[in-house]
Amino acid sequence: VGDKRILTGVGNGTYYLKAGQLGACDVTSAKFTIDASSNGLNDSQKVIIDAYCNKSNGSISKITVANNLTRIWYNVLNQEMGRSDDLMNVPAGGYYFTAGQGNCLITSPTYVVKNVNEVYQLKSSNITLATCGSSNGRVDISGEVSNASFSFKWFDEQNIEVSNSEDLINAAPGRYRVVAYSANGCSNEVGQFTVPEAKPPVINTDAMQKFLSCDGKLVSTTGLSIDGSTSPYAIKWTDEDGNIVSDQLNLKGIPVGKYQLQVIDKYGCINGTAPIDFTLIKSTALSFANSITPNGDGINDFWEIKGFQSYPDGDFSVYSRDGNRIFHSRGYSKTFNGLYNGKALPTGVYYYVIDLKTDCGTMSGSLTILR
Repeated sequence: VGDKRILTGVGNGTYYLKAGQLGACDVTSAKFTIDASSNGLNDSQKVIIDAYCNKSNGSISKITVANNLTRIWYNVLNQEMGRSDDLMNVPAGGYYFTAGQGNCLITSPTYVVKNVNEVYQLKSSNITLATCGSSNGRVDISGEVSNASFSFKWFDEQNIEVSNSEDLINAAPGRYRVVAYSANGCSNEVGQFTVPEAKPPVINTDAMQKFLSCDGKLVSTTGLSIDGSTSPYAIKWTDEDGNIVSDQLNLKGIPVGKYQLQVIDKYGCINGTAPIDFTLIKSTALSFANSITPNGDGINDFWEIKGFQSYPDGDFSVYSRDGNRIFHSRGYSKTFNGLYNGKALPTGVYYYVIDLKTDCGTMSGSLTILR
């Protein structure tokens, strides 16, 4: 690089001097290193801003060069990246620059711009279902501790933005996803969540039956049921003035009138019927024959009692002449067919006792089996 005792006009690098007489008795000096700063480059105040989220937002600045020589920036693939003092808006990677030309060419060290990903890490979530047919569901989330700050956007199944808060509130039943955005431009999908629906209870009146007491003053019902999965339920029967007359699902012994049934589930959701008019019920008296012919011909083979449906709590019994009870049924849910313990009872006179469990009192009389 030179043949003089004094070395001049060279760039940064390591050099040594060899002196001698045409190869004989050569003497080699110690090695001398000229670094970049010796050539006027000063990076002691350099500022490197890392790139975020694999984007071109990194930079290298605050590096000075003597005489403010023009710089050309390159990446590690030796591709030119810029010709300004500071290298701006670059992705993660290694970069260096050259300044000057010829013997005054300066080559900087390689500076590294790192990539930083800011990710919202979900720590826990809690889902509150929607109730009462309303948009009152919610999803609460919390993230792991992070130095980054995030904003959020919630999207529904049609990819429509429905909220920009960390927690989703006032949500209708459905599926949602939430995306977190860092202040530096990173984003990630935090998760997808389904807000279920607790459907209000439904009063099923398909099997309802209405009964009138013997004196025509009291009403009762059977067969009412509640369809739903949000029990326990609070029951309210109210009269036309709004007074509560019963807290049981089926009425029992309530004065004749018009009443409305209301059901309240554990979430406070309310469902009710239209007013039910019990004044139109007609009194139903029992009627039955006093003999049966259980011979298998399909005619009068069992004791038919008409109107028993109006007395679901009634006791229906048949006794032999010596006082043994040979048949009993609550509400006459099973019929008397002249059998006792699976065997045919002999022809003869038997006695019935019917207690309707109402103010109608007890009915009794004879029942003849003919074969």
